[in-house]
Amino acid sequence: MKRKNIRFALYLSFLFALTCLNQLPVYSTFAYPTLSTNQINQLKQHILSLINQERASFGLRPVELDDFASKVAERHCQEMLDYEFTSHWNQAGLKPYMRYSYAGGVDAVMENVAGKWSNSGLDPARIPSIVEQLHLAMFNEYPPNDSHRRTILQPQHTHVGLAFFFNQNRLQIAEEFVARYVDVEPIARKIKLGEDIVIKGELLFEATELHTIDVFYEPFPEKMTIDFLNRTTQYGFPKDRLVLHTKTADGYSYPDGTTGSIEVDKETGKFSCLISSKEGKPGIYTLVVWINHEGRKFPATNICVEVK
Repeated sequence: MKRKNIRFALYLSFLFALTCLNQLPVYSTFAYPTLSTNQINQLKQHILSLINQERASFGLRPVELDDFASKVAERHCQEMLDYEFTSHWNQAGLKPYMRYSYAGGVDAVMENVAGKWSNSGLDPARIPSIVEQLHLAMFNEYPPNDSHRRTILQPQHTHVGLAFFFNQNRLQIAEEFVARYVDVEPIARKIKLGEDIVIKGELLFEATELHTIDVFYEPFPEKMTIDFLNRTTQYGFPKDRLVLHTKTADGYSYPDGTTGSIEVDKETGKFSCLISSKEGKPGIYTLVVWINHEGRKFPATNICVEVK
């Protein structure tokens, strides 16, 4: 496939997200006390407009509202509301990139969450203004405690998923920012220890090169209590990782003597890599494809594979 310029081709990879929607678990529809479906959609468009105004003020391209990412956000919001916690983790101990990947996503994702609660109750008529206030509070953070603001202003983001659920006493919002630059072929998400993991894909846009593929390892997560979830803060990848490089030209090698393991066709942007789990151990392996795009390096995938 001939790669396109990102300014005119953000819609191409959206087709992949649509196919993944069928993989999401089915949940009952949350009953908003007073807001209709149309009002909810208008509120989402309003928050999207705020996000794009904020990004435009820093010379960044806008993001598109993404239905798949919104479904992932909705699931997390519902759990936070039902069990009264605010966290990037869920009760199963899954972090945002795990939840997104388990739902069928492959893109790199960064999450903002926030909540408001009151023992005296929340006025349903004020829900839209409270949602706006929570978002603006995140955008108006100051360094060094400005992780939410930095998430909103990451230049590589192309899409965002939005969700906000509330009841009489509590409101939760989630923003899932997505960087969609790679089309990945279907990949086994559960394998047995000793089996190989094969990742194949294609870079979607011009001015893009594959840099490396990181394989992060972490043990299977443990369940978390509500008290612990309400005390969690920032999340990140684990420290245990393997860095894989693109194959070198004949006669060349990296400083450690290796010649690379990622096959890349620079003309088409297609790539492939075989990753062995023979020397590994049971747990979650997260495949992160790092790319260089328009002079910046950033992760373009968060694909979690369970190895048992």
